[in-house]
Amino acid sequence: MTVAYLRLVRPANAIIAGLVVLVGAWLAGWPDWPLAIIASLSGALLIAWANVDNDILDSETDRVAHPERPVAKGAIDHRKAWVFSWFLLIPAMALAAFLPPLSILVFLAAMVITASYNRVLKRFPVISNIAVSLAAALGFLFGGFLGRGISGPVWAFVLAFSYHLAREAVKSLQDMGADRVSGRRTIPVAWGERTGLVLATAFACLMMAVTPLPFIFGHLGILYLATVLILVDGVWIGLVAYLWARRNYGAVSLVAKIDMLAALLALVLGKV
Repeated sequence: MTVAYLRLVRPANAIIAGLVVLVGAWLAGWPDWPLAIIASLSGALLIAWANVDNDILDSETDRVAHPERPVAKGAIDHRKAWVFSWFLLIPAMALAAFLPPLSILVFLAAMVITASYNRVLKRFPVISNIAVSLAAALGFLFGGFLGRGISGPVWAFVLAFSYHLAREAVKSLQDMGADRVSGRRTIPVAWGERTGLVLATAFACLMMAVTPLPFIFGHLGILYLATVLILVDGVWIGLVAYLWARRNYGAVSLVAKIDMLAALLALVLGKV
């Protein structure tokens, strides 16, 4: 049962969210360690709550798209999952209360966007992708408002937003069978698989066009540029080619998720 609850929160997503907040703080001039750690834990718990909330509301769809998830396969019932979600959200809000007002506002914005996506926005093509991408990218501003300068976190937010737009488009392709059954109008369901491929490619090209800008405008150094061009843009060029050649959407989505760590590394190196 403990393993089922651990899988429910999707710990990899929560860890990445905590790292995003820390990187945002680092780019802003690195505040006191205790404050940064509090923000990181708050962000990780918020994403963990979002994952649980999503799995509860999506349990019917997940029986087709993700039957291994604990609520979908019946390892955890809905009532216990709801209680567990509050044990994640309440500490997340309590920790956020120790942070500066602007960070609290970002936290509340991310929470509202996520809750709205899980309940309403997921039904609309493009809007659903924008909502998820915005909520994920806000972590950089959540940590960024702890420091002295916001320009670095803002650029990281823009990069993360464009990155998640591309990955979410791929995930929509991955889940289009289950989304079609459940009546959810994602991009490939509403407009066709080929349109989904074209938009995923367009979003990936947008992200790769954004990556050099923090260096060009003098906010991040040459180590950022070298790392992001090789480990992020280089990987995505290969992913787009593979997307069209094999249409293995699950593999592309997984590699894109792992490659987020390379993007975080590039941002950290940019301030060394």
